[in-house]
Amino acid sequence: MSSNSLFKRRAKPDVVANTSEGKGTKTSKVLGLRKCVEPQDAIRAIDVIFVHGLTGDREKTWTHQSTSRFWPEELLPTDLPDARIFTYGYDADVAHFFSRVSQSRIGDHAQTLLNSVAHVRERTETSDRPLFFVAHSLGGLVVEDMLLSAKNSAEDYCREILESTSGVAFMGTPHCGSQLAVWAKMGTSMAKLVKRVNDSVITVLEPESEVLARIQQEFHTMIRARNDAGKHSMRITCFFEDLETPGVGLVVPKDSAILPAYSSISIPKDHAGMTKFADTEDSGYQRVSGELWIWARDVNKRRNRAFRESDATPPVRPPERPQMLLESSNTANRPPASYFQGSMNNVGQVFQGSNIGTYYGGRS
Repeated sequence: MSSNSLFKRRAKPDVVANTSEGKGTKTSKVLGLRKCVEPQDAIRAIDVIFVHGLTGDREKTWTHQSTSRFWPEELLPTDLPDARIFTYGYDADVAHFFSRVSQSRIGDHAQTLLNSVAHVRERTETSDRPLFFVAHSLGGLVVEDMLLSAKNSAEDYCREILESTSGVAFMGTPHCGSQLAVWAKMGTSMAKLVKRVNDSVITVLEPESEVLARIQQEFHTMIRARNDAGKHSMRITCFFEDLETPGVGLVVPKDSAILPAYSSISIPKDHAGMTKFADTEDSGYQRVSGELWIWARDVNKRRNRAFRESDATPPVRPPERPQMLLESSNTANRPPASYFQGSMNNVGQVFQGSNIGTYYGGRS
């Protein structure tokens, strides 16, 4: 089977399971993991998890306003039919996220995300399944810190999250490094975006920016160390906003949204709109889904190569063989002469070597 045939288009799923505690609606604040899609082929499956940013929501962030199309559930399965897809929600209020009384707020979100993902994969016995993340804005920093927490975890099932992560798509995520002034400037844009008083957000962002800078530095050090150790490389693509937000400008400019040596792709929308797609013809959707499709294809190439180089059972179940029976004196168990093509004189040609005198118990 060719790798391309693994990703044939499929109608959108009808069943949605909500794995979070409590019942939410599209207008309520819902937290935790929400399973959008379960693939039909569990053997070839991958996991894709969407993480929103500040002031975001696990559904509204990814829902087009005009069409109400929730694209992780309604569009992406047509291009990734083998993907189990989740969205993740957390308390992303600006005042809470950058609270002075909770300097480890990002770390708390990261640890909760890690535990949520690890637990669902353990319960469903899919802990070794390839894993992709799609993260918007500062949600990308939560994902980075989550992977750092996985690396340092004492639990095997948590460390497995890092080992299984094959790609991260950052959408408008600020990669400001250690430049604290740049973080503060971004805080100004965030304040305008959510219509809060600029100074109040900047004052709580400045001390927290050291934490954000630390996450950035440690994450990229970890990626380089994994590459140096010969482990499979983690695919990273940075998407950046191409249009200004009215009254704000570019919330996360291109020079902050991209990473040197990694792919960077523009999306012709503003910061909030870059995660919302009306249909499969939307250029933004095609760019994001195209990257995910390539990652999934490459993961399956790596899977197939690993099977060829080992004695493991291939991922595709072989057809069942008919049962072989020893010849018996009980003629009721013997096949009629018409079972064989040709005359009975050809039986010796049908069964070669030591198989002479045996027969198949049924037709294949």
